[in-house]
Amino acid sequence: MAIISGFKMGGYGTIKQYSVCPTSYDAPEEGQTGYEAAKQKLASLILNKIVEINNLQTIDSHGRLVADAYHYSKYLAGYFSEYKI
Repeated sequence: MAIISGFKMGGYGTIKQYSVCPTSYDAPEEGQTGYEAAKQKLASLILNKIVEINNLQTIDSHGRLVADAYHYSKYLAGYFSEYKI
């Protein structure tokens, strides 16, 4: 799994991976101040773990699916209060 301003998902038997941008927070994009810290925080939470994706909303300007994401039943944006929108 690669962390790229969001995260990639692909289940067992899945051929295609999707970049997902969780809703309700706006973390720094690559090249912006704070990107590496946000990337590391996200990786420490979800790398090689199961993340539940619900309520697919749209595709953003970077081609990512915008959706609600949950980690151990906690809304992922709740871990990133500093980036809440």
